[in-house]
Amino acid sequence: QGKVSRNMHLQQLGILQSAFEGLEDAGIPLHEIYRTRTGVFVAAYTAFLPACDGPDETLLRGQIMSSLADQVSYFLGTYGPSITLETACSSSLVAIAMAVASLQQGDCDTALVTGLNYLNEKDFHLSLQACGVMVQGPTSHPFDEDGAKGYIRGEGMGTIVLRRMVDAEQRGDRILCKVLRAIAASAGPSDNALEGPGRVYEQPC
Repeated sequence: QGKVSRNMHLQQLGILQSAFEGLEDAGIPLHEIYRTRTGVFVAAYTAFLPACDGPDETLLRGQIMSSLADQVSYFLGTYGPSITLETACSSSLVAIAMAVASLQQGDCDTALVTGLNYLNEKDFHLSLQACGVMVQGPTSHPFDEDGAKGYIRGEGMGTIVLRRMVDAEQRGDRILCKVLRAIAASAGPSDNALEGPGRVYEQPC
């Protein structure tokens, strides 16, 4: 286990911490979630780092994208979808959409959705700057009607716990937010570039 810990990407440690904190905030003890149909949906970006003990099986388990969600499912001892996804800036929203769909379809009874962004790569940041998507001035205006003027990258993590409303009410869960109507995710053609949004798909439903 020591080698696994040393070769584990910092995002994996952060996601495990966030998942535990999310369950704690929801008032769900670990023994209650153990061996239940719980889905884990992780939105994150990761890349390989140099191995501390050389490239072996612990590097594979500690750094590949799928392990981000799988580590949470493994440590919690849960059954259900275990999915890591990366769709750039929309990753967390797409993860929520997938978790809601999974609950609606009966694939799981509880869903953990974790979003994490960890800034540790200089070259990736410089690449974004070269693409012109980083803010050049003192303020950020990524959604201006007159044209996006860049954004500022942020670092952080968070986990929300989702359940079907009828199940949450029967269990007496502390409900902080409700998905009243629907949630959906869609890719739309951009008006000008791969990195830009498609305006027609940003209109309210």
